[in-house]
Amino acid sequence: MRPSGVLPRPWQIIEDEFTGHLSDVAVSEGVAIAVGSEGTILRREDGPWQAAENGTDAELRAIWHDQKTGTWAAVGDRGTALLSHDGLTWTAEQTGTGQSLWGIFGDHSGRIIAVGTGGIILERTLQ
Repeated sequence: MRPSGVLPRPWQIIEDEFTGHLSDVAVSEGVAIAVGSEGTILRREDGPWQAAENGTDAELRAIWHDQKTGTWAAVGDRGTALLSHDGLTWTAEQTGTGQSLWGIFGDHSGRIIAVGTGGIILERTLQ
């Protein structure tokens, strides 16, 4: 329930120049990362969105951030998994699967779980 006298703020378009589609977004400690088609990763911190190079053309489906380690993790098609500590430089990880990964989440112990097509569940622990 909204407090009386408080009107909802309407959505505002802050970026509309990207021509692909975006699948997920995460925000942590003032940094926003969005992922999407053809390996797209966009990063924003106090300014315009910046494209981040990552070496993949796979569709990226989900993004997550671990505040304890400062690690960003993204997953997508063909078993793609990427890690980054700044959201601009990304490293591909071997997942051992070619299945599409649709979701990712973790806990504060550094454990990350990714899920995907065919009921696959992957787990990794951050150092």
